[in-house]
Amino acid sequence: MIDVNSQFALSLIILLLGYALKRSRVVTEADGKVLAAIIFYITLPATILTSLDSLELDVMMLAMPLFSLGYSAVMYLVAWFSFSREDESSRGLMTVSCLGFNIGNFAFPLMRGIYGDEGMGYTAMFDFGNVFVIFVLNYVLSIRHSPREGIKMDAKSIFKKVFSAPAIYCYIISIVLNASDFQFTGFTASVLETISRANHLIVYLTLGIFLNISLDSTRWKRILKVLALRYGIGIMTGILMHAFLPWDLLPRTILLIAFILPIGMANVVYMITYGYDEKLGGTLINLTNLISFFLMWILLLLFS
Repeated sequence: MIDVNSQFALSLIILLLGYALKRSRVVTEADGKVLAAIIFYITLPATILTSLDSLELDVMMLAMPLFSLGYSAVMYLVAWFSFSREDESSRGLMTVSCLGFNIGNFAFPLMRGIYGDEGMGYTAMFDFGNVFVIFVLNYVLSIRHSPREGIKMDAKSIFKKVFSAPAIYCYIISIVLNASDFQFTGFTASVLETISRANHLIVYLTLGIFLNISLDSTRWKRILKVLALRYGIGIMTGILMHAFLPWDLLPRTILLIAFILPIGMANVVYMITYGYDEKLGGTLINLTNLISFFLMWILLLLFS
């Protein structure tokens, strides 16, 4: 484990650099979309493959996806009833904004930088469950409560949505390779490791490029409701598990951090595709990126 302050300071500098490049018009959000595609299809898969192939998948690590799925199921029920007075479209958007986490494009670089491959392994296994929340539960809810008429959903489209994400293949491949005691070696290992090292830089540059908080007073009430529920329950759950789970310190710390991570970036696609309030959803995503970054920093200093 390296110094927490150094790792977060480095990430903050990269994020601010990305933001400065956008503000100075050296790059645009269109460039950010290209970087996001590179993360999604290249650096993130390489990071997963290099982190899980040699780890020992113990009971604690294998339980991580269940915590991710179970927490999201409970959060769905709490959010759905908490926002019952909102109109159908706002209720759907606010509920989906409480579910799932941006792990691969936010937490992986920090967890790997601070805790190495073992910490990255626990984080990745939590994300294995989170992938199904993002690409199944959030996808289904976004269609179901869409303000647009005539949108249909079927099992085939859900299956295609889940398996359109390269990360899901990488998780399955990594677990199979791990179970068969296979490890990447030689030239292949060098290529994957080189690509994965670029993930931290590209991820936080991209976050900086997309950082854009548009504060509209008419939406503040809904924004604060979502933030209060998401972080209130997330912090409480994380601290309770950190205090009472009979596990080693590392997996308990990973859970503490996992429950306060920001909203998944796939929600942006759902908002645009299915006709939701993009300004409300976009502001929520940007705010949670900032809040989660500094909350992670504080919690790791207090509990690690």
